[in-house]
Amino acid sequence: MKFILTLFFSLSLSAPAVTQAGEFATQFKAKYLPKKLAAVEPGKTSKKEILKSFGKPLKVENNGSLLFFKTGHIPYDTTVEIKNDRVQSFYFRLPEGKVSLKDIQAQLPESIIKEESEAGHGEGTETQIEHDGVRLVIKNTKASPIKSFYQSVSP
Repeated sequence: MKFILTLFFSLSLSAPAVTQAGEFATQFKAKYLPKKLAAVEPGKTSKKEILKSFGKPLKVENNGSLLFFKTGHIPYDTTVEIKNDRVQSFYFRLPEGKVSLKDIQAQLPESIIKEESEAGHGEGTETQIEHDGVRLVIKNTKASPIKSFYQSVSP
């Protein structure tokens, strides 16, 4: 399990950067992420600020470039990637049932919603939606819960 989580985080964090965050990202962070995590701005927030706000990481990997924290509901729910002493990206696992696709549908462009509804993903699989500088992972069930939030600096 530990290997799988590490592999998942490594793959997620090394994925191509998403664009700069805008209004949707700011509103989503303010409403659904822990307050101290909502204040994190990739490319701007320093490692020192992260440590001051979040405390000592539960785990550190890759020579200090990956920091694992509990900022919400479970241990290791937050991963912060550091590069050149600044937050490069961060990932947060949302509590199950906290937010679903229907909760944010009105804020998403119709093209994204149409694309998702026509995709025909199997029950229990996951889909990624990228919009406004963030990536959301949605579980493909009737409730369509949003499982995670990912934000990184622009290329």
